[in-house]
Amino acid sequence: MEEVYRILESGFGDSETYTLSEEQELAVAEAREQIKRGEFLTEDQANNEASQWLKE
Repeated sequence: MEEVYRILESGFGDSETYTLSEEQELAVAEAREQIKRGEFLTEDQANNEASQWLKE
């Protein structure tokens, strides 16, 4: 448990915030809209597509 506290105390105080570019912000917004519309693959679907692609 002491190790957990040590990691938590040492790792977060000095971290910087990453700023996204406008293009990245737009990509994130588009992805969120796609998710809302159900336009995404489950992990199994993505794995199956990757397997099929590798067989080609």
